[in-house]
Amino acid sequence: MLSSYLEFDLDTDPNNVTIADLAIPDTMCSQKGGGGYECPGEMVCMRLNLNAKAEGFYGMFNDFGASVFTVYLAASEEGWVYVLYDCMDSLPSHLAFIYFLTLIFFLAWLVKVNLTVLHNLRLK
Repeated sequence: MLSSYLEFDLDTDPNNVTIADLAIPDTMCSQKGGGGYECPGEMVCMRLNLNAKAEGFYGMFNDFGASVFTVYLAASEEGWVYVLYDCMDSLPSHLAFIYFLTLIFFLAWLVKVNLTVLHNLRLK
């Protein structure tokens, strides 16, 4: 669940974190150190149980419903780049880039195929 990894001060209670405690409120971090964004020395990257509103939800892969919404965002090509940025910060950036590039091209191809089929059915 990569949207739950946020960084905050070492002296902050992990059960009582607010947006003001976060280093950069809308930036995810890489807990394993292989992602694009790593926490500075005085910060810690840990999984927080924040609700979607507190995280600034615009799509992610926390559960099946959120995943479907995120794929819809990518298909509409509106706002998907913010999810890409979070994935690039949390995972190895080349994996996130390859995933989203493949997803965008596949969804564009799928829409084109559906429109072609509908157009051919209308002509018959």
